[in-house]
Parts: sequence; C-alpha cells; structure tokens
Amino acid sequence: MLKTCPICGRRFVQDEPWKKVCLDCWKKQKAASSVVKVDAGEVQALRDRAEFYERKFLELAQENCRLRQQGTLQSSIKDRLRDLIFLCHPDKHDGDHKATEVTAWLLDVRREVASW
Repeated sequence: MLKTCPICGRRFVQDEPWKKVCLDCWKKQKAASSVVKVDAGEVQALRDRAEFYERKFLELAQENCRLRQQGTLQSSIKDRLRDLIFLCHPDKHDGDHKATEVTAWLLDVRREVASW
C-alpha cells in the first residue's frame, strides 16, 4: 500500500502496518535518537577525571624514567665496584694498610649495593 511520509511528504510502500514513515526519515530519526544528551556537570566531571588520569600518567612516566636512570646508575656502580676492589686490593700493593682499609670499605659498599 502506498502512503505519504508525514515528515518529508514523499510516497513510500507501507508493506508492514508498523511502518509509519519513509525509510530515509526513519534512518534520520534513528540516528538522532542515538545521540546521548549529557548535562554540563557530567561533561565537567569527565574532563576533571581525564585531567586527573593524565596527571597520574605523567607522574608515573616520570617515576619510571627516574627508576630506569637509577637502575642504570646502580648497574654501573655494581660493575665498577668489582674493578675498584681489584685495583685497590692489598695484594696489589704489598699489603699496604691503606689498601686494606679501602678494600674493606669497598667490600662493605658492595654488600650494601647488592641489597638494592
């Protein structure tokens, strides 16, 4: 049965009794009804939340960067301690008292660094 669309005035085939408007107008109504209306308070709350998470992300990124740099420094210290102990060892300096003190101190530092 041919009907006239009450919205645009075009003629369309009404092959089902529930069809009240033409297909184009039905699609436009469907698209318009899918738009969600949000009040300004909700929008501001979402913006605040986004800013909060953005700040948190930047803080965590900076902390991660700092930890990576610290990790590089720690591994560098660990690598160098072995060399320093080797170079200062009393056996290399005929049992010198100062070499013994420095080597003992470096061994203490190495134990402390191992716990990092």
